[in-house]
Amino acid sequence: MICAGKTSEIRANSGEWIYLDIGFSRDLRTCGLAFNNDEPECVLFSVAKQKITDFIRDAGRKVCNLLIEAPLSVAFDRHGNPVGRSIEKNGRKTRYWYAGAGCTVMVASLHLLRHLVDSLDDPNIRLFEGFVSYKKCEGRRKSDHAGDVRLLREVICHPKTFPKSIYDEKRLKSCPDCRLENAFKVARISSGVPPVIVRDAPQ
Repeated sequence: MICAGKTSEIRANSGEWIYLDIGFSRDLRTCGLAFNNDEPECVLFSVAKQKITDFIRDAGRKVCNLLIEAPLSVAFDRHGNPVGRSIEKNGRKTRYWYAGAGCTVMVASLHLLRHLVDSLDDPNIRLFEGFVSYKKCEGRRKSDHAGDVRLLREVICHPKTFPKSIYDEKRLKSCPDCRLENAFKVARISSGVPPVIVRDAPQ
């Protein structure tokens, strides 16, 4: 079963943890990946997919918390048009789930989850979303995928230190009448809206 995690489960001892800053490149190692307290590594998408599959299979019946730095929920206005979530606008900067890189990594996540469903017998996976889109160091030449994994893991290991970094469904809404739903509802893969771990975003 793959389902949305809960804010109360954002702690290091709530199960096995998989941290993935997902990328979708043919040739570049754009996926930052770490398991529990292991040192993060940068790997190809195909390698990340296989390592995650093997880790969950080896975990047996243990709960595996899978935190993916990609949009895992989507929002629509009352007319059914896509709208941004509260975390996706920072002044004039926007990182909407339905545009640009957000769409790319959401598709990558869909392929990962589809693979897990097809490859594992009754997996016990909780989903959590990571959001590290507004960099403090705007002059960085390239993304630090391993660094983003470390930032997200800090919140899991010390949730009381980062209470404003944890967004539940209510805080994710950008307006009272918008509708939030799981990004993979159309593929019948998951249910519920996962909480979001936000770093380097407005609090």
